[in-house]
Amino acid sequence: MPADFLSSAEMVHCLAAIRDKFLHDCMTGTRRRVLPDDVCASGQYFDLPQRTQRGLHGTAAALRVVGAQTASSDLVRSVTRGIVNYVRDREGIEVTLAEHDDRIRTIVLDKLRHDSASTIKQAEFLYALTFVPNGLAECDDLKTAFSNRLLTGGTDDGQGWGFILGPDQVPHPLATAHALRALARNGHPVDRWITATKQGLLGRAAQPRRNVPEAGVDCFLLQVLVETDALTGREGRLVFDGLWRLLRRDMDRPREINVDFFDGDRQNFVRVPWQLHLATTAAMLRPYRRYLSGDVQRPLQQIAADVLEERGFRYPESGEHLSTRTYGILYDTFSQLSGRTGARGHPDNIVLRVISSVDTPLRMGRRLLRLTAALLAAIVLAAGLWSWAEEATRSWSDLAPNFISSAVLAVLSYAVGRGGNR
Repeated sequence: MPADFLSSAEMVHCLAAIRDKFLHDCMTGTRRRVLPDDVCASGQYFDLPQRTQRGLHGTAAALRVVGAQTASSDLVRSVTRGIVNYVRDREGIEVTLAEHDDRIRTIVLDKLRHDSASTIKQAEFLYALTFVPNGLAECDDLKTAFSNRLLTGGTDDGQGWGFILGPDQVPHPLATAHALRALARNGHPVDRWITATKQGLLGRAAQPRRNVPEAGVDCFLLQVLVETDALTGREGRLVFDGLWRLLRRDMDRPREINVDFFDGDRQNFVRVPWQLHLATTAAMLRPYRRYLSGDVQRPLQQIAADVLEERGFRYPESGEHLSTRTYGILYDTFSQLSGRTGARGHPDNIVLRVISSVDTPLRMGRRLLRLTAALLAAIVLAAGLWSWAEEATRSWSDLAPNFISSAVLAVLSYAVGRGGNR
């Protein structure tokens, strides 16, 4: 365990920094100037203010963050209502902006069609809407519209959702996880899909984990099933421990995975920041043994430091620009870990401080015991060999007690070292 950990206060600073980024992004730049006065939207990146691009991923991330803020802020109210207005009237707004260019209009219509058929985009925006109180913006009609698309877009056999909405699509755990989370958060019964999804996850957990992309997706699916109380604590820990054994070695640097899918002939992909989901499930399922470990705390601390720096945080796979969707997921992660969205199993700060204060002496004691056992093993073996060599009549069987004693001490040293790394 580390002697230090990412505190709730530090996470609150990150939440505020992310909020300010989204407010600034929605209220400035070229995109804001081309949209109607009472409309706001976000794009794919923060650091390209000259782009007018806007889409559901970035706009959903903006609403997730801004909608969770205090309603007493005029700026928050303006941006939240602007985003709701944009999505409610999106087709008319985008077609009007492209009416003088037939080529662009064709592109816009295809994008609107794709966004309406994308399970993850629909689910992310529905999830974001659940954080908007009616006093901030009236959006019950949007919740109903997005919910109905998801409810009618699952597969006929109840196995889940494909990346594209439709009963004849091939279900995928990632699309299913997003749909389940959004619908459950809105109070819709999801038992019909939970059973098959849970069985699939437990079936994969029963086998040795070797496929990193599959495991990365299952990190998010596990988080969703724990959030929706679909797994018992024992089942959750079984799945988590298998994921941890495979992925722990990749926690030391920022990593995410890309999952490809097709909408007809059009190839798309969605990124999964599995490290954030694994950290969140660690807090839920292994709060002291794993969440407090350096394997989790070091990357969380580095992410928080980057978010608070001007350069910002980015995954190498995402390129050089700051992804709005990534920042939306970061906000969701820090909100859960700091206990601001009803996170389950997050260690109490007082307990964390007690553990942190005794951690260094425990690690030093463990290291001393390990070195002592290793040294004693070497001494016993050397002394036994020297005594045996001095005997006038030698028998190989005389060495057995020394070898056994030395082996026991060596195993003890190994076991103590392994225990310190778990």
